This record gives sequence, structure tokens and C-alpha cells, in this order.
Amino acid sequence: MADEVRSLASRTGEATAEIAAMLNEVQAETSVTMEIMSSSLPQVERGIALSDQSSRLLQIIEEQAKHSLDNINQVVSASAK
Repeated sequence: MADEVRSLASRTGEATAEIAAMLNEVQAETSVTMEIMSSSLPQVERGIALSDQSSRLLQIIEEQAKHSLDNINQVVSASAK
């Protein structure tokens, strides 16, 4: 019986060591993931800012194109008279 208890204690110790190693690996991978996410956040924010700026510029271009079309239509209308 004592041998069985020693064997069980030994296996429990080995399993505990394996679990601890796995937890350490998960913690290390989580730390790396957090660092990557933190370093990419400024790039994402810059991408959002550039996208917003592009959207505003496209709206300005659209407004100017409409204004140009109105001017062309006025010239055509005046020429027809």
C-alpha cells in the first residue's frame, strides 16, 4: 500500500509540474500577444484617422465636382440663349 501511495504522489507531482509548465507557457504567450496588440494600436488609430481624412477629402471633391457641373450647365444654358 505504501508503494501505491508513493507512486500516486510521484505521478501527482509530475502532473503538477506539467500543469505549471503549461501555465507558464500560456502566460508567456499571453504576454507576447498583449505586447503585439499594444504596439499595433497606434497603427490602427493612425489608419482610422487617415480613413476619416480621406472621407472628408472625398466629400470636398464631390462638392467641387457638383459645383463644376453647375457652372458647366450655366455656361451651356447661357450659350443656348
